[in-house]
Amino acid sequence: MAQGRCWLLALSLGISLYGASPIRDEALRHQILAAVFPNMEVADTGKVQPAKNDARFSPDSMAGARIYRIIGPAVGKWEECASEDVASRVKSDIRELSFVAYRWPRRPDLLAVLQYKFVGVGPAGACWSIGRLVHLVGGGKRWQISEDFDLDAQHHGGLERVELADLDGEGKDELLVESDWGGAAVGGSSLHVYSLKNGRFEQWLETTAQVQGMYGALTQVLDLGATRAKRAMSICFVRTDLAGPDFQVYRTPRVSRPCYARGTERTFGDLLRNQ
Repeated sequence: MAQGRCWLLALSLGISLYGASPIRDEALRHQILAAVFPNMEVADTGKVQPAKNDARFSPDSMAGARIYRIIGPAVGKWEECASEDVASRVKSDIRELSFVAYRWPRRPDLLAVLQYKFVGVGPAGACWSIGRLVHLVGGGKRWQISEDFDLDAQHHGGLERVELADLDGEGKDELLVESDWGGAAVGGSSLHVYSLKNGRFEQWLETTAQVQGMYGALTQVLDLGATRAKRAMSICFVRTDLAGPDFQVYRTPRVSRPCYARGTERTFGDLLRNQ
């Protein structure tokens, strides 16, 4: 139990006790960007992402990460949206991007989690910025995209957690990505858990990690010890409800320990119905 409490404390403070370290080799990182953005100009700006003022409560996985500039036309639905100024309809072809990359567990592949926005425009709320997952295969200077997809872009501003963790105790890491979002009178983040065992992104769970607004306020912190005890057939959390609807703050926070079956999705609405 003491070990489990240590895991929970570390997670609440944004400290990683998890798996493999990100790729630091800049030559390889540039190869990754060249593969993700083919035939575009890629440059290191020499700047790093600043830390958030409220990083204790809303961490930023990209804080301290290099900022790259990617120049080229928008590609796909979300880039088209994110590159256009909602008022003037002016378009930008300049992205400012930070990313985290890992070697795929027990495969010669790579995975990258990117966070970026287009410079000089104010896009619609549906696409403020883009969070993107990419699986690369091939090796050397011939890296190619095997699969990629974008995270929810609704009022999306950043990625609060990106790391690998062995959730089931089998010695192969899973990928954890916490992505923020928002809407009318509500803001929060969702935790996505992906298995990498079969050579692809296989989502095991999506659930609210934190939320606050007129419908309530709660947090869910991954309980790694309890999850491993269940061999990740269910993924467990310590849930703390801080407020109910219409900003009614609870005098004493309500703490519970839910576990969600692998392969499910638990939205904020689902959690509200179980307050």
